[in-house]
Amino acid sequence: MKILTVEDNASKLGKLIEVLNASGISREDISVARSAVAAIQLLEATKFDIAIIDLMLPNRDEDEEKLETSLRLIDFIANNESVIKPEHLVGFTAYSEAELAARPAFTKSLWTIIRFDASSTEWQEQVQRLVSYVSKCKEASGRPEYGVDLCVVTALQAPEMDSIHKLAWSWDASEPLDDSQFVRRGQFQSNGQTFSVISATAPRMGNVAAALLSSKLIQHYRPRFLVMAGICAAIKGKANMGDAILFNPAWEWASGKIVAVEEGSYLEPAPHQLAIPEFIAARMEELRKDGSFWLSIKQGHAASGDTLPKMVLGPGASGPSVVAHAEHAESIKLQHRKLSAIDMEAYGVMAAASFASSPKPTCFVLKSACDFADEEKDKKYQDYAAYTSAQSIREFFERFGASIRDLAGT
Repeated sequence: MKILTVEDNASKLGKLIEVLNASGISREDISVARSAVAAIQLLEATKFDIAIIDLMLPNRDEDEEKLETSLRLIDFIANNESVIKPEHLVGFTAYSEAELAARPAFTKSLWTIIRFDASSTEWQEQVQRLVSYVSKCKEASGRPEYGVDLCVVTALQAPEMDSIHKLAWSWDASEPLDDSQFVRRGQFQSNGQTFSVISATAPRMGNVAAALLSSKLIQHYRPRFLVMAGICAAIKGKANMGDAILFNPAWEWASGKIVAVEEGSYLEPAPHQLAIPEFIAARMEELRKDGSFWLSIKQGHAASGDTLPKMVLGPGASGPSVVAHAEHAESIKLQHRKLSAIDMEAYGVMAAASFASSPKPTCFVLKSACDFADEEKDKKYQDYAAYTSAQSIREFFERFGASIRDLAGT
């Protein structure tokens, strides 16, 4: 266990270290900072289980100690991505005035303040109980747990992610995931339970970008569910404009071997197909049969036309290029006679989930048809298709989220 103590009073610091030592923490595992600046330097380099911060600190060693300095430090730890967040943050003070003034900030974030009193053992017992609790948590964490309930990814900001962010899911402002990627947090309700959401858009189209983004999200947030929304091309006769298509299975249509033939060359396909779990398919089938829901979707968008949108459960192929050629689309269809959709990202997202470390997310791709991958391909129905995809995902998770939460990873 790694513990950071931020304390400029030598006597108080000595007593705190004594209590930590008595709780089983070696001196080598206790880092000491005597100012806010020194604390930030340590937090930028080390992951601490507990940070115990005096409520009256100097900014630098030579500065005057102030409550405002400690509060700014705590706010910086909570909101700045340059520091590694400690698992537990605790205020520590001998002054009742400082405790009273800092209480609102700590209460807001569900943090605690320990009141130091040299004549009492109560604060020592509080420290010992905290260390014992954190120690037991570390012992019990045999494997990582899920971090967020749902990650939604898209290949395009507009109109795909814009349609996701129009959902009434309490979206926060964008925040950085790392130097090159921003995400947004949201939440939704299902059967009275609250579920957390992360949304992110890939920097460009294609399986590679989608797989890299998905892997990054899986590693950082450990989602229970990973879903790709957005638009795709449909195979004529399998879906209409605006129909939501659940890719099952998904594969990369360009995977295989290029061989020479009399007419030039030919792709001998060798697809690696990835299917979705049966518990997802079964609930999607229930959603497919709900005519009143699909009628409400049609009524919610001006471009819906005369056709009632529907759910299509069928195979989908991903590739490195936009397909706007009917003959080429037919050649892809030869890989699976029930092919329903063509896109550029589904396989990449599902592959990232399939090869992830435990706990694996449950992954599916639900995109809506905006064209038929032919010479008439245009952007006329992209906004409508992005809308029906987003609304289908919303309905699925709000309706079934509570019942499938514990099925993730199965």
